[in-house]
Amino acid sequence: MLAGGTGIAPMFQALWPILTTPGDTTQVRLLYSNKTPEDIMLKTQLDLLVRKYPDRLSVFYIIGDHEHDSRHDGIYDEAGWIDQEKIQRLGFPVAEDSIVWVCGVDAMYVSLAGSRMKKIEEGSALHNLGFTDDTVWRS
Repeated sequence: MLAGGTGIAPMFQALWPILTTPGDTTQVRLLYSNKTPEDIMLKTQLDLLVRKYPDRLSVFYIIGDHEHDSRHDGIYDEAGWIDQEKIQRLGFPVAEDSIVWVCGVDAMYVSLAGSRMKKIEEGSALHNLGFTDDTVWRS
């Protein structure tokens, strides 16, 4: 899951059934980006879910007002924006049973997938990592 700002809302709603369905062993890595620490929505609730489901949910907070913003470096998990390097390092690799769900501002869709509505664009971060239209959900 790749969420920016208020894009966390649908992701958070999806986490409940994923994590609480008996027998479901789906693992989730959430990369959650915000401009400032004060902008992080649902942090308390997300941290509680991580503590309750430590083998199934990881949340990485990425803080930055621009791509190379390092003001919060060392304070939160990551600084700057969600980018190809962070997805490769923190997310799951491309696999038959892996999907990526993206929800955030338009600039996030452009940099990660090429656009919100069109096919994944060649040269976008997710394309470069090997993800396809079948493995990327956008909302």
